[in-house]
Amino acid sequence: MPHLGCRLPALARPFASPYWRRQATTDNLNAEPINYTILTAIFEEIRTGQRHLQDIPEHLHEAVAGLLRPGPAPALLVLAHPAVVVPTLNSPSVRTALDLAGPDTVAGAGTADRTVTIVDAADEPMPVRTCWLSWLAVATSDQDAVTRLLGLTDVRPSTWPDGVDMVDKIAHSGAGRFSTVVVTPALNGWILVFGAWLGLPYLARTDQVTRMCEELSARFGKAQAYFHCEQNDGEAWLIAGHGTVLRRWVSEFPELAIGEPYGLERDLLDAFGIPGKPEDLDPDDDLAAEWVATGGDCWATTIAAEHSLDPTIIGPSTPSVGTVLIASTP
Repeated sequence: MPHLGCRLPALARPFASPYWRRQATTDNLNAEPINYTILTAIFEEIRTGQRHLQDIPEHLHEAVAGLLRPGPAPALLVLAHPAVVVPTLNSPSVRTALDLAGPDTVAGAGTADRTVTIVDAADEPMPVRTCWLSWLAVATSDQDAVTRLLGLTDVRPSTWPDGVDMVDKIAHSGAGRFSTVVVTPALNGWILVFGAWLGLPYLARTDQVTRMCEELSARFGKAQAYFHCEQNDGEAWLIAGHGTVLRRWVSEFPELAIGEPYGLERDLLDAFGIPGKPEDLDPDDDLAAEWVATGGDCWATTIAAEHSLDPTIIGPSTPSVGTVLIASTP
């Protein structure tokens, strides 16, 4: 929603200029998911003849049609529509729809295919931590393109607290941990995608994650994959640029290494007394064993902080545009 912050107040003022109200809806017409306040303003334009139904994206037709139908229940279904994100539960329009629907209707909605997702306007970035943290970093603000290129399905809006909780749940899900990912909004020009499905040390996924980074970096310039373990089960990273893997290191499997250490990794290796590549050392060598055990303080989060973002330290001050998403993997 590129202009929501500067245009949305115009929709909240009853005496705002019609020009600015129209500009607010036009600027955000193609946002996915669309803000509920914007959607109701578009509905009002259609109802009063200022805009035609065929002028809006096809994926919004059903949601707008729900507003056009009489009665409170359709309004509730509009709130639950997957193409719509509700800014806050205390919004007057949302509160009215829920109140009119009544407790029986609201309770019954839980059995429907759709669920109401409330996304507070004050939702802010939070640190992401779990025992086994796998993630992808892509140098773009185009969240929709990343989800599409990864082939993600059942994409639905969420919140930072729920997203962070889901990351932890995924990491501890056993056999089901490869089925779900969490996608951040644009964070200072980067999209992060979390989930074991992106974990380099999972040998069934290593080649696929490598190809993802090659393809995404060919499209966006830079794409990276990381694995950080708070249980001392190893660290891993892959740095790709313009379709080429520049460096891959998986501490538990040194034989999977690609490329030359550079940047902070090279500096830390030198400081630790390893002039060459750690994968070339005898695995029984004490120095190699200490390095693999992160004795040199070369963590995936350390490398991520140099090349993109360290997700364990992001927070409210991290520039963010958009909404957290939860999705199913292909």
